[in-house]
Formats: sequence, structure tokens, C-alpha cells
Amino acid sequence: MVSFVPVSGITSTNVQTAIPESAANLASSISAPTGTSLVGYLPAGTGAVATTVQTELRALDASVVTLTTADTTFALKGVNTDITSLASPALGAATATTQSFGDNTTKVATTAFVAANSLGYGQTWQIVVRTAGANYTNTTGKPIVLQVSAFCTTGSNIAIFCGGLTLATYQGATASPIYGTISAIVPNGSIYGYTSTGAPTSFNIFELR
Repeated sequence: MVSFVPVSGITSTNVQTAIPESAANLASSISAPTGTSLVGYLPAGTGAVATTVQTELRALDASVVTLTTADTTFALKGVNTDITSLASPALGAATATTQSFGDNTTKVATTAFVAANSLGYGQTWQIVVRTAGANYTNTTGKPIVLQVSAFCTTGSNIAIFCGGLTLATYQGATASPIYGTISAIVPNGSIYGYTSTGAPTSFNIFELR
């Protein structure tokens, strides 16, 4: 039997009984509310500083990101709110490259970019004056919508053209006038307009621009 002087709360005076007593004390200490402060943690990466599990968990618990929608608020814990830490060490601080028209790679889309390229964003329906068969050019800087309505009878029709193509048509099919509506998206810079044959009446022409 090997004897020793007990320390750290161990009462046994021999190795045989002290070992299980020591293990029981350790288990009790780790399972206590402050037990995670006894467990070490070394983050990955060169130059990382050793810390404890308790310190890391408290840091994650403190990093809360709140996302608010029209009717719900979400609180996300454990989210890394430091964007500079997301950058590659070789690249230095994280940077955001603004999206540009025609670029299909993933970049940040600013409000100005969305406003300049999204149909309906910042646009309203407007009554416009357009002459059948005339060419018009969309110079608004973003897509628009042309809508043409008229009463058509047998032998009369209306059609919308854009970029040399006929995009939409409405053909009268009865002796009694029937009100028909056609519409088409006109890309920025495109030449567009409408045509009519026969004798359509009561034209209403609108543009979303």
C-alpha cells in the first residue's frame, strides 16, 4: 500500500482509494454550474489564444443578431457579428463589391442597383399617348410595361411589337365589339409600339414606368 499526503479536498491517505475519490471530485466539479471554466479550449488558427469553454460559450451567448420582418422578430444567438473575421487572412479585411448590370456573379446588390433594374420598383401606371404604327424608344433606364386596350370586332386587331418582334396580339372574332387587352415588357433601350388593323375603337394605353 502506497501512502501520500492528501490535497485539494481528497481525504484518502493511500493511492488505491485516492484515485477514485479524485475522479469523483473531478466529475462533481465539471458538472457544477461553473464546471465549464475548468475545461480548456484552444481555437483553431495560428496565434490562437488558449481560453476556457465557459469563456467561449459566454461570448457566443452575448453575440445576438436581431432580424425583424413585417410581423416577426427573430433573435439569433451565436452569430459572428464581426465581418472582418470572415475574410481570408491573405485578403485582409472583408470587402463588399457592388453588383453591376450584366454580372451574374454573387455580389452585394445595393438599393440603388435594385431600383435601377427592377420592374415595378419606383414605377407607376401612367396614361400615355401613343400612335399606332409609330416607333418609341424606352429611355427610362429600366424595363417598362406597355398595355393597350380597345374594342375589336371581326377583322380588327391590336398588337404590341418590341425589338422587331410581335409580342402580343388580340384579334376580334365577333360582329359585336369585344374589349381586349394586351401587354408586354419593354427592356431598357428597346424600340417598341403597337399596331392596329381594321377599326378598333376606344383605345386605352398605359405604361408602367
